[in-house]
Amino acid sequence: MLWRRAWLLDLSAYVHLNPVRVAALELDKHANKAESKGLVNPDSSKIEMRLKKLRDHRWSSYRAYGNYAKTPPWLFTEEILQRSGGRAKYRRYVQGYVTRGL
Repeated sequence: MLWRRAWLLDLSAYVHLNPVRVAALELDKHANKAESKGLVNPDSSKIEMRLKKLRDHRWSSYRAYGNYAKTPPWLFTEEILQRSGGRAKYRRYVQGYVTRGL
């Protein structure tokens, strides 16, 4: 069952991170790979821009999962939030991809 939990969280994070995985935020495919290997460390201003985009992206449900906006009645967040250990842990999990290196 642990693999199911990890798979669901990874899938959810992958979808929520799509708006920030762009070259303008230095988190596109090549930059992400270099950063994950520790070859590049992002500066704090770039991290702030990534977090702002992640939290404010209009078409993302991350705003509801991370408690940055009211959860719409059609969005069911309970399953993923329960598997992640709650809203705060989910938020840290997803934002960890954006802030790694700091």
